Amino acid sequence: MVIKVSAVDLVCDTIIGVSRRDETGDGKIFISPIKDVIRVRKEERGEDAIW
Repeated sequence: MVIKVSAVDLVCDTIIGVSRRDETGDGKIFISPIKDVIRVRKEERGEDAIW
């Protein structure tokens, strides 16, 4: 899933809220930066290629 930085906390809190059962196997959320994205068909880069 790729989301805007401004939405990270909201999305993580939502995922945790609906997924957490306090049991082994509830899962993990990995958050990492995306260096760049390219829409090959139109040769768009950055946010233009995402949205």
